[in-house]
Amino acid sequence: MRFVRRPDGYAYYPTPWSQGYLLKPEEYEALEAAHLKQFGFWSILKWILVLVFSVAIISTIATALDHPLEAFERYFEITIGAGVVGSTIWMYSAPYRHVRQRKPDLPKRGRTERLSDTAKNLPWPVYVFSFLILPWFGVLGWTLFKDGSWWGLVFVALMLWALFEWGQMAKMKWRNSREELR
Repeated sequence: MRFVRRPDGYAYYPTPWSQGYLLKPEEYEALEAAHLKQFGFWSILKWILVLVFSVAIISTIATALDHPLEAFERYFEITIGAGVVGSTIWMYSAPYRHVRQRKPDLPKRGRTERLSDTAKNLPWPVYVFSFLILPWFGVLGWTLFKDGSWWGLVFVALMLWALFEWGQMAKMKWRNSREELR
């Protein structure tokens, strides 16, 4: 997790391997409000409506001209996709832009501490969903490999790595929940 609650505010870690920055509660709330404004229900609905209307307009123009605009449609789709991806990256990098001029306040966290923080914040259904979905990527990768695509092995390797990481976090969550019961 990138934000960890502390008694004096929040600790922000731009990457899992970086040093941390202390954020005051007001700074965190401002970042959270901006995030919700960008990725809340109404914003996502606006993105979907823009995409649907854009595709409808392009299709209408192509039909009215009785000419397929395949190249234009392809570039249009790429432009819309780049806009969505660029907006998402811009919003997710907002906390880093907020602290990049500061000196780090906290030391780097160890792997165990990172996994433990992540495990605390994710509910069990996320783990179950991951363990149900990830093997399908392995099957997909193996199928691609058997069909002659060598990069199918990349899917298999990524799936095995992801299963290992999720397994480590699930183990941490199990241990944390057992310690809380004591």
